[in-house]
Amino acid sequence: MREFKVSELITLKLEGDKTIIYVDGMEFRQCKYLLLNIPVEKISSFDEIASVDEAAERLDHSEEPRKNTVKKIPPEVEFWGHCSNLQAWVENSYDTRIIHSNLAFPLLRALLISGDPIAERVVNEEVAKKLMRGTFNTIRFLILEGYFDYLSDEEVQTIVSGETEKSRIEKKKISFKHMNFDALGDDIHGMTLKQFDFLINHPKFDFLADFQEHFTERFKREKVFEPYDYIVFIFHKLIDLEERKKLRKKYFPLLKKLRESL
Repeated sequence: MREFKVSELITLKLEGDKTIIYVDGMEFRQCKYLLLNIPVEKISSFDEIASVDEAAERLDHSEEPRKNTVKKIPPEVEFWGHCSNLQAWVENSYDTRIIHSNLAFPLLRALLISGDPIAERVVNEEVAKKLMRGTFNTIRFLILEGYFDYLSDEEVQTIVSGETEKSRIEKKKISFKHMNFDALGDDIHGMTLKQFDFLINHPKFDFLADFQEHFTERFKREKVFEPYDYIVFIFHKLIDLEERKKLRKKYFPLLKKLRESL
């Protein structure tokens, strides 16, 4: 059995053909797949891809046929690849651009529980950075898995108020083509108002503007409009914000349109 000690708390073991991560002697999780790693010194130089999260989404949404291009990596080669990625992550003070957020943040949480002083120092900063600059799906993940709640109201407000003229121009459209609406509806239904308010007012995305465009197209296309769950959940969240006088005026026309349609 191969074993590699990444740090005092993190060890990787090759058990059969599976790479298993151990934190403080306890099994943490299996490394599911080896995507890639971005050279640390080149992260800032990427024009469009600034993290493994963005690279993963780019691969997931690629139009290129990949069925015949996937090659099986020998377990031992994959094991050393995971070791290299995690060692780079540790050596760079848990920089969450280096490994996927779905691994980085649960691992940070486990290290926090084990009393890792570096994790205690950087976790809020890493959560804030990802909430500010991450992909839409990464932000959803951080909200739904409770990492959003690590931040104070002041830290959240700093992110929301970070919109500048440049960021307004460069806001990214959310590709509803790739959106799982059933999952989105469940996500929104489970969000607190604070979490939902953050999502719709995020300076990087125009979630409700994109939603309204999608909703309007569907309304025109369908002879009998179906009140899909995700539409109903968004509607009720907007009403709750309106009743608490926390809904921004720019969203009033959308709420009115939803009232008339539902």
